[in-house]
Amino acid sequence: MVNPIQELTKKFKKPTMDPLSYEILKSEIIRTKILFIFFASTSVIMSVIFVVFHEWIVKETGGHFPFYAVLGVNLGTAIYELIINRVFNRFLQKRKGVFSVARFGNVLIEISSVGLLLWFNIGAFASPLIPLYSPAVLTFFIFIILSVLRLEFWLSAFTGFVAGAELLVLAILYIPQNPIPMPINFFNSVAPFISKSLLFSLAGLQRVL
Repeated sequence: MVNPIQELTKKFKKPTMDPLSYEILKSEIIRTKILFIFFASTSVIMSVIFVVFHEWIVKETGGHFPFYAVLGVNLGTAIYELIINRVFNRFLQKRKGVFSVARFGNVLIEISSVGLLLWFNIGAFASPLIPLYSPAVLTFFIFIILSVLRLEFWLSAFTGFVAGAELLVLAILYIPQNPIPMPINFFNSVAPFISKSLLFSLAGLQRVL
């Protein structure tokens, strides 16, 4: 007779690793390593630039650039990717698979780091248009492009969807509250961000397209 407690326990044990899961985890380790190097390097470069060109940056941004908040997010993301890299390496050594829900949670945390970065900047500048039209938004694409290394369609699609959703939510929440008087209303509209959000979402489908 089958012991129901044993059967239930088996369901909650970490899945053993088949050859495909092994290759996926190796690819995830490469992806997290790239992200760690990127964010760690960005933090160092940003610190050097801020120290050397401090007066110029203050002049150009009106003294509103949230350097410490941005640096904190970058360093936090770098440390997070390093930790995840170590966790994946340990799973690989033990030949244990990673639950899918944990991988989707990892996507949400990574993409939200960019959303947090934009949110800090929105609170610092006079208009949300400045950070939302800044190059910082393109950081979403780094995660979307590297999602190919996850080797799973739904994770790539989810990455693009979350990036697009977070950008659109920030635009809807903050742009109408702080419009800038100008003859062209295009920049005060959320329409461009609907297009950008759709673009991020479609970029996540790259493994099919």
